[in-house]
Amino acid sequence: MRTKNQLTSGVLGRKAEIVSSGHSLYLGISGVVVEETQNTLTFRTVDGTKQVPKKGIRLRVELDEGKTEIEGAELQGRPADRIKQRKI
Repeated sequence: MRTKNQLTSGVLGRKAEIVSSGHSLYLGISGVVVEETQNTLTFRTVDGTKQVPKKGIRLRVELDEGKTEIEGAELQGRPADRIKQRKI
């Protein structure tokens, strides 16, 4: 089973929904994460693409084993750098 720590390696290609946000405009955005940068996630939604800052959001991410929630701040930084940090 995939843990939240393993999920920090990336959410790219996974279905996700913003369940908490400091900015009401981002709350409820859901779709497939199609791009991830150091500070943002881009979702492909039914209304087009939406770019959202990682800071200040909480995501519910669909995994093969079910759903889990993760703070956007845990995804801060480049995905490749997070993988390197995990291996140390």
